Amino acid sequence: DVPAIGETGGGRLVVAWPEYHGDDPGAGYAPRIAAQLDDGSFSPAWSPDDVRRGMESGFVGFVATAEGLRMFWLDGRELGRPGHDHGQHGSMRLRSVLIDDEGRQAGPSSVHDERTCECCKLGVGCSGGRRSRRIAIAARRRFATSTSPGLTSRRCASRTMGGRSPVVR
Repeated sequence: DVPAIGETGGGRLVVAWPEYHGDDPGAGYAPRIAAQLDDGSFSPAWSPDDVRRGMESGFVGFVATAEGLRMFWLDGRELGRPGHDHGQHGSMRLRSVLIDDEGRQAGPSSVHDERTCECCKLGVGCSGGRRSRRIAIAARRRFATSTSPGLTSRRCASRTMGGRSPVVR
């Protein structure tokens, strides 16, 4: 997992980085987010949905939309045990949240996919102007069967952000 950076509609930089839940790396980690303040320092860090549990959450990607800055991440709060063996219990979910111009979470997160790969980075991008922006998300998807640990090929989906949360199908 690596840091990510985005910019709000108001020009404020927002950074995200992985941070362990405590001194024990086995306790898992989650993205921490902070916004650059006018004096160049950063706001206190926060986590999406204020959730600081689960084995692994991260791989953040930012996209500027007409609504504001949207942050996507892989959310592991439902995972069972740590590891990168594609055989974990529970599921990694693709989520997003809207970030306001001040760099704070604006409302609850949305789940876009119930079974993404636990260890593969997201790809996020967009096309079109700021008002008619189309968002594309690429994520490896886990097969839904318990008999096959295989992964599907990368998948891409997009929707116009006309005042609603994007839905990935």
